Amino acid sequence: FDQDVSGWNVSSVQDAEGMFDGCTAFNQSLNSWDWSSCTNLRRLLADCAAFNSAVNGWGSTTSGVTNINGLFLGCTSFNQPVSGIDTSAVTTAGTVFAQCTAFNQSLNSWDMSNCTTFFRMFQDAVAYNQSMLSWDTGSCEDMAEMFDGAAAFNQNIAGWNISELTDAEGMFNGTVGISSANTDNLLNGWAAQAPSVQNNVTLDTAGNRTSSSDAAVTTLTT
Repeated sequence: FDQDVSGWNVSSVQDAEGMFDGCTAFNQSLNSWDWSSCTNLRRLLADCAAFNSAVNGWGSTTSGVTNINGLFLGCTSFNQPVSGIDTSAVTTAGTVFAQCTAFNQSLNSWDMSNCTTFFRMFQDAVAYNQSMLSWDTGSCEDMAEMFDGAAAFNQNIAGWNISELTDAEGMFNGTVGISSANTDNLLNGWAAQAPSVQNNVTLDTAGNRTSSSDAAVTTLTT
């Protein structure tokens, strides 16, 4: 399927889950679509391998969307700006850019303050390397495999609030580009949040840390 749908009126659609899921040739404009009644965009464009059309025009019409799980999962051609999309109501953002091998756009302006899961959000997004330091992650419980296979990722996320985080297993598996400086920053920044950090949280760090984070490791593991 690869037909013009730009004229469709979706302003009353409440659930668009899987609408184009698996339409590997689809690459049509959705930029003018109005999602003002929609709460669920889960897997809307999943595995649309050819898709690389603008969506930033959605803007504030997505202010009621709570589920963007797998929204662009497997969109291997996709590399369009998404900074204008309103994510303030999103509670679930797992796999949203997983396997988006070309994607490398800014997400620093996204409001993730209500989101509880980032599970595999950038898994195998091999080109992605953008700052997300401004994110409010205070509601997030699940960051498991968030950057698994995101080989280029090398950003400082030391300031993220991890007070609710219960699962970070495999968070940096295969993140071979992350520097020792950013690994140290992460450990030192997260240790500084003790005793608010949850117990029994497994964190795998990909980078080679230095002795400057020894005290942080002790704090986080005792």
